[in-house]
Amino acid sequence: MPKHPIVVDFASIASLARGDTNTAAGRSQQVKLINVVFNGVLVAIQIDPSTKEQVTVWSDSRIGEGLLFKSISNNIPSMVTFRIDSESDLATLEYELNALVDRYHPSVVVVPLSWPELESSAPAKRRRIRAMAARVLEMCKQLQLDTAWDTGFTPVDTPDTAVDTIKMMAWLQDRGLDPNSWILDTPISEPREMMMIGRAHIDGVTNIKLLFRTADNAIEAGIVRAQRIDSLAGSSGIGQLYVGAPHLAAPLGRLMDDELTADEVSKQVADILAEMTREHDRVSDAT
Repeated sequence: MPKHPIVVDFASIASLARGDTNTAAGRSQQVKLINVVFNGVLVAIQIDPSTKEQVTVWSDSRIGEGLLFKSISNNIPSMVTFRIDSESDLATLEYELNALVDRYHPSVVVVPLSWPELESSAPAKRRRIRAMAARVLEMCKQLQLDTAWDTGFTPVDTPDTAVDTIKMMAWLQDRGLDPNSWILDTPISEPREMMMIGRAHIDGVTNIKLLFRTADNAIEAGIVRAQRIDSLAGSSGIGQLYVGAPHLAAPLGRLMDDELTADEVSKQVADILAEMTREHDRVSDAT
């Protein structure tokens, strides 16, 4: 079983805020949701200190800077999103990546890469993206950090979504740009999921982690969670489990409706993390 198999996606959680996030009130609601969930992580660790060996927090610095600083002070590993600007240059990329690492001390640098964007780009831009992705890998290796390629979140999942993901994976692999982990949207069918897993493990590669991100559907969250725990925990023991908006929408909605207090919601978050950890351990031990 990999260390820190549970990844809590705070950008997804912030997306549940109902207010206009371009206003102070909307941003305040985002911060409230983030703080409540992070406190839930701390409650889970307080109840079972081994949880610290299970959980990683993931955020974009634009909405989760406070969270990332809290993760440093509480010695909780973090994943931080770093966006490649294909109109920039390598010197700027190096400066910005070094600044991000110095500021947030992540254990994983997450780089979003989109096949539709790449497919529509001119050859010169493609070469620039390739050079920048290669430089991120090289710098992270020098800094002893992991790199994750995020193939992009698609709100409406279709058969083409999985095809685009596999094209993006193949383009990177064919150029020797293999990451430490892939972040993939959960496809609409198990065969397509198996195609993604097979692509990640092509040529006998077995040490790359997989994180499948579930669609933001609160009604089906419980079913999706159970299905994906079994599926991914059993995937050569290298799957990572995603906790985001789908799993926490119900209690956070009740918080925003003033039906639950912040402390009550944090306790529910801790319970969800404990459930996922137990089930992951059970399935991993059985495979």
